[in-house]
This record gives sequence, structure tokens and C-alpha cells, in this order.
Amino acid sequence: MRSNLKMQTLLERFGLDTSKLLLSSSGAQAPRLEKVDDCVFLEQELRRSRGVALNQFPDRTGMECFVNHVHFQIGRSKRALEQVFGYVAALSESLKGLHDGSFQIILTVSNGVCIVRFHKCRQGEEWLANDLEGYKAEAIFVLTVQPADSETCASPKLHRAMVPQG
Repeated sequence: MRSNLKMQTLLERFGLDTSKLLLSSSGAQAPRLEKVDDCVFLEQELRRSRGVALNQFPDRTGMECFVNHVHFQIGRSKRALEQVFGYVAALSESLKGLHDGSFQIILTVSNGVCIVRFHKCRQGEEWLANDLEGYKAEAIFVLTVQPADSETCASPKLHRAMVPQG
């Protein structure tokens, strides 16, 4: 687990402890996942993205992050943010149940909107920069769902979509 200062400030303002929030899905329904061509997708989002093809992206991580993103309107609501973390906990459990390596779940908050996305960890592919403080416009929380026998999400290749904007 890691986050930038903006996320830490938001969590402190609401008095939220992510380690406790992630212990329970708080009744959130576990999302259904589908594996296609060594990618893992949210089943519902994959259906919505029928016209999207792997050759439109630099790699599988880019495609997964594009398809696997869910928007939540949270405004300034502590309860809404708690529910998003419940969804992240349920998603984490679904990903662990695949027994298909490590995954990175990325939660961002900006202007009352929270986006949760995820990708499988692959050598040479990254979505986020290692320095989360470079992202000035949004609060960022990253959870790595990592079985003991899998590779980590840490390599130098970065997607232009998530390069920090100063």
C-alpha cells in the first residue's frame, strides 16, 4: 500500500484507516472478472469496451487500465469514500481468487470523483510513476495484490496517460 500526501490528507480529514477499510468489503459485491489474451478485465467494463483492441495500446497494462476503470461520485462524503474502499477490498479478493500473479489497484480522487482501475503486474510495464507526489491534481492510493510467488509492479516503463502533470 502506498499513497501520495494528498490522499493521506484526505484520509486523515475523514479519520479513515485504509488497513482497517481493506479488511472487509463492507457488503460490496465482488466484481466478476474475465481473462482474455493474458489480460484480466472487469466483465461488465469489457462488454462496454467491445470496440477496443490490444493493438490500440502500447501493451496489455495500458489496455487493462483503460478498460478496467470504474467511476464513483463521492463528493465530500466520508461514507461514499468508505464504500469505494469496500469495493477495492472486494476487487482485491476477486483478483486473489484468480491465482494469476500480482495486480495493482489504483484509486484516484479529484474534484469529488473517485476512479478505481487495476492491471496485472508485468515485467517492463507500469501505469504509474514511482513518485506519487508528482501527481499534483489528484489524491492517489495504490494497493498491490500480490501472491507470494508473483512478480512485483515496479519497472521503469511508464504510460504517457499517467505521467505526472506539474
